[in-house]
Amino acid sequence: MAENSASRKTFVISGNFTEKLAGAFQLFVSAAEEAGETEAVVYVNSRGGSTAACAAMISAMKTSHMKFHVCATGFVMSAGLLFLSQGDVRYASEFATCMYLKAWLSTVGDEDELKEDIKYLRMATGRLMRAFFSRTKKTAKWWNGKAAESRSGMFFFAAKQAMTYGVVDSVSVPHWEKTETSEVKALG
Repeated sequence: MAENSASRKTFVISGNFTEKLAGAFQLFVSAAEEAGETEAVVYVNSRGGSTAACAAMISAMKTSHMKFHVCATGFVMSAGLLFLSQGDVRYASEFATCMYLKAWLSTVGDEDELKEDIKYLRMATGRLMRAFFSRTKKTAKWWNGKAAESRSGMFFFAAKQAMTYGVVDSVSVPHWEKTETSEVKALG
């Protein structure tokens, strides 16, 4: 479920990344830009979901003129971790748990459709993963090695480790203060 609050330029992701969530986020970004906002905060508590939805939401962030403060508040897994890593300023609350999942692909169809789908899925997933690796202090080989150590292919880590690995900039949450013009300003 996503909620937004125009008074604080805040968007809350609580649940899986879906196309519906991506649409709501794109509308939030558009409305905030039309209102002349320069910063927004996004709180994330997600076990993952659609890579396509995550990519659409990252695109909305990256093409916006706003500065995005993205904060992990609970579980931030798979697509949630990819999204978190792309914020302009990235936070993890003290109790956040992150999970990296080595990228995998799934599709349905006949043999020719599968070959074509896999080609495009690899290309799209590859771009997202390169964006993730470029924002962290670790290489693709390191991340995938950590995931391979687990039978499930999942690598869990805490907020302090997320900072050490370069996934977040701070183990804290964005703090907001009211300015004299009754605007709300993020304090890093």
